[in-house]
Amino acid sequence: MKKSTLLLLLILAIISTQAQDIQISFVGTGASSTVDSVKVVNVTQGTSITIGGTEVLHLPSSQGIEPNPDASENTLRIYPNPMNESSTIEFRATSSGTATIELFDVTGKKVAGLQNTLAVGTNSFKISGLQHGIYLVRISSKEYAYSGKLVSTNTTHSAISITFEGWKANSPQKFKSAEEANAISFNPGDLILFYGTSGIYITIVAIIPSQNIVITFNFVACTDADGYNYPVVQIGSQIWMAENLKSTRYRNGDIIPNVTGNAAWQGLSTGAWCYNNNDADNVAIYGRLYNFYAAIDNRNIAPSGWHLPTKAEWAQLTASIGGKANGGKLKETGTIHWSSPNVGATNETGFTARPGNSRDYDGHFGVLSLGAWWNSSPANNDTIWANGLISNNSTFVVVSYLKKQLGISVRCVMDDFHSVYTTAISNITSTTANSGGTIIWDGGVPVTACGVCWNTSGNPTTANSKTTDVASSGIFTSTLTGLTANTTYYCRAYATNNLGTEYGNEVTFKTLQSTGTGTVTDIDGNVYNTVTIGTQTWMAENLKVTHYRNGQAIPNVSDSVQWDGLTTGAYCWYNNDINWKDAYGALYNGYTLNDSSNLCPTGWHIPSKPEWVILFFYCVDPNIAGYYLKSCRTDPAPHPRWEYPNSTNNKYGFSALPGGYRDTSHNNFSCIGTNGFWWSSSESNFGNGNFSYHYLNHYSDMFYSNCWSRNAGFSVRCLKD
Repeated sequence: MKKSTLLLLLILAIISTQAQDIQISFVGTGASSTVDSVKVVNVTQGTSITIGGTEVLHLPSSQGIEPNPDASENTLRIYPNPMNESSTIEFRATSSGTATIELFDVTGKKVAGLQNTLAVGTNSFKISGLQHGIYLVRISSKEYAYSGKLVSTNTTHSAISITFEGWKANSPQKFKSAEEANAISFNPGDLILFYGTSGIYITIVAIIPSQNIVITFNFVACTDADGYNYPVVQIGSQIWMAENLKSTRYRNGDIIPNVTGNAAWQGLSTGAWCYNNNDADNVAIYGRLYNFYAAIDNRNIAPSGWHLPTKAEWAQLTASIGGKANGGKLKETGTIHWSSPNVGATNETGFTARPGNSRDYDGHFGVLSLGAWWNSSPANNDTIWANGLISNNSTFVVVSYLKKQLGISVRCVMDDFHSVYTTAISNITSTTANSGGTIIWDGGVPVTACGVCWNTSGNPTTANSKTTDVASSGIFTSTLTGLTANTTYYCRAYATNNLGTEYGNEVTFKTLQSTGTGTVTDIDGNVYNTVTIGTQTWMAENLKVTHYRNGQAIPNVSDSVQWDGLTTGAYCWYNNDINWKDAYGALYNGYTLNDSSNLCPTGWHIPSKPEWVILFFYCVDPNIAGYYLKSCRTDPAPHPRWEYPNSTNNKYGFSALPGGYRDTSHNNFSCIGTNGFWWSSSESNFGNGNFSYHYLNHYSDMFYSNCWSRNAGFSVRCLKD
């Protein structure tokens, strides 16, 4: 395993080296998991590009290795990347013949593969069903080879598949290289702003890229009473509007008066707004100016889920940028909107502060050298605290107090934001459950511990029960164990670094009733584990008894001709090899099912078809019952186990194993490790003497039902009376 992991990492490193640029892909979280488009702004160079949210951005460094002039002729394209439900791989076959497409996870384990005979030209395949993670895609033939990295953000459960999508002949036009298609000029150290859009949501991320990364946009709603949607940005552990407020209404829909006259403005003691210089053209750039009465009105000027920040929240913002002397990190760069010289402006936070100007209490307007914003903390009865940036000679965040009649800008901060979000609870049993978390922001300091914590009273902390997990790209999964059946729990994700411990949102869940476990012993002295699932108690292992309940021996028939002619009960071991006994139990013909001597232990019986159906529907749906009932033992584990891929979580402990079967036509043995077959005691509805049976396979979640001749050899699970 270590060697394969090292090999995969080496291959991924080679891919990264060959790419000769920084590659950035995008995923969404929060209100939306999809990304429609991304506007990329190189603040340092003053350039921008807009690409699709499923595309990969390339930042080819002018200081890097010169690109291979022939690289665009034979290119592996993977799109969308990251993928959610599916992705397409497209490559050029330079010669006809067999090609192998393979997928490997980060441990180096092969998770899927396909061989196809391909013609010369461009071939495309669809990949679906990948769980959340990073994968290596490898295409190989005698004449060509490609490899690439694929990121999956999928959190649903489905089978992995690779299917051929199509072919087209080579055209004179070469593939457009990724660098040409989605690239922006870049030098190491350049500051890049990413404006991710998903429907009405816009989130800004500001970074200085240095390596291939996946950017996660935390989409949150920020829509004012006029229906305007604001871009947002996370700074430290806060989420702020990235534009000045523009609303003409309070949250309840009441209109905020627009007051233009100086005398009228001066005499106000209620809420009002105005344009900078009473010029409506300024609102799109600078927002509106509000007096304090509007900012603090109890009808609420902020969008739902947001509020006017307190003085302490502004102080938290300045602390996040390293102190009040570093206000340049908040200011938009350049002098298009700010008056010259706009000292120290870098906008490396993405806050994009612009000089909305101010309207004095006597109604007069200032010049475009000041950005000032209300906070909700009063200084005294007549004045209020405000925060300002003066652009032409300072980078300081100035905290001052102003008269309530002044008109200045408003920026709102999000209510109750979490730097860590708790993953919804899933796979709940009587004693276990799955959760996890997403680390949205680490404060710029590496996370040293993460996981989930829980208790039965609420507001859990790491002093209560907890997991300790490892985050990959800010995402971690957790398994809660040692839970008590039929109990309500409160769970929160947590992340710890040198700055402290941050907790996610609290989620509540209730464990299932205890399934119950135990044992039962057959007439031969074989002891079987049992499990209670709903109202039924089942053997959790396949039957391997060689005597009926009354002590009568069950004939062991190995000869194929004799087996085919039987009209009475018999059993055999798979391939007539007793070494399979302990792994998968015995295979019994259908005549043992209704023998009056009884096959199952005292107090147990062969389940009928309706009793099997009760089990299936306890698992919600027969179409997914196999996922909850199959054993988790999977290749390369030794027998007993399922071949890969084995889609399961064995939620109820039924631990179904693939004992294969004995055929009726040629008495061949088949399907050990891939399929499990179990008799029911119900005869077929067709009146032909056949009996119903149920089966599972390694590549599907479904529990199938059918009927077959009694001369078949299948496994048996007994059900308690």
